[in-house]
Amino acid sequence: MKIVARAANPAHPCANRNPSARSRDYTPVHEHDGARYRLASVLKLVLLVAAGGCGEAEITVTLSGILAEDDLDQIREENETDAARCSAACEDMLTGGGLYTVLFCTADACTVGDAPPSEVRTPCRTTSDPPWDPKHEAVQVTCELRDELETEDEDEDDGCSWLACGRRPHGHREAAVRTTDDVGEWFAAGAYLERASVTAFDELAGWLERHDAPAALVERCRAAALDEIRHADSMAELARQRGAVVHECGPDAPVEDLVAVAIHNAVEGCVHESFSAIIAAHQATHARDDFGRGTFAELAADELRHGQLAWDLNVWLLGQLDDDGRSAVALAQRNALAALPARVAATARVTPRGLGWPSPSLASTMARRFAALMAAA
Repeated sequence: MKIVARAANPAHPCANRNPSARSRDYTPVHEHDGARYRLASVLKLVLLVAAGGCGEAEITVTLSGILAEDDLDQIREENETDAARCSAACEDMLTGGGLYTVLFCTADACTVGDAPPSEVRTPCRTTSDPPWDPKHEAVQVTCELRDELETEDEDEDDGCSWLACGRRPHGHREAAVRTTDDVGEWFAAGAYLERASVTAFDELAGWLERHDAPAALVERCRAAALDEIRHADSMAELARQRGAVVHECGPDAPVEDLVAVAIHNAVEGCVHESFSAIIAAHQATHARDDFGRGTFAELAADELRHGQLAWDLNVWLLGQLDDDGRSAVALAQRNALAALPARVAATARVTPRGLGWPSPSLASTMARRFAALMAAA
């Protein structure tokens, strides 16, 4: 289903602070192949919270989408009334697991013409016919939704052990440089972590080869390592321009244990690297031009692919584990998601102004929205 976010609620104190955020394309959070999450959908819905411009989490939005083929048949069959069908389309297809309250919804039959129903996009050409009549092959549903995630005070974190700069390898050692008000040192810390990510993906590709993983996963890890080289070079250049020194990475030896590798991927890839794509996307539109806005845009696109790779790896790795191993991975991932809001809020507090990070309150809200969406997907 194709989903479009029409607008934030003008009555909300955070609404429409960023005019460019008024109209964006969305794909459904829980549309996936097997257990593969569509991370791009999660990123966009989290950025929808950020578009409000403050840390309050209650935001009202209007979304529209097209139901066709199997999705449309399922909604028709499982709900007896037109009102129930419309509501079910909003709750099940558009909102990602009950994280919003549906305030109202409307449905319109689409004129399909010669195009396959699956290719109809919103806004479609509508007719005045009853939308849920079985003769119609596509239905446009429009929903007004209220975000129900509540804000909470977060515990303190040191703020210096986490930056949104990709995946750490096994045995990673944090850099001696700490995030301070100095922009150069911030970029130096970022370059250090990007170099660590090169090691992480190289090690992971080698491990996957040794354990007969699908070749496509190995190739994607190799490609991700090349991406991280570019990221490290870009960050290092920005650091050097400001007189900062980039330290070399020296991680401990990687591990071979299957459970340890799966846990590492579930935490470093599925949680940290996936959320780093969201932060980089925010920086790409909020950082000062001379503070690497173009670099952040490149990072956002690449880290999104890397995060999706982590979730796809998660599917394969879980398939290699017994029940105890899968439980251990799930627990580690839940703990990482639970800790994320405090960690990113602490990092936001010490990140220099102008780099495009959200405020501590908003960063925390975005992290909790991310965690909730991943749990519901």
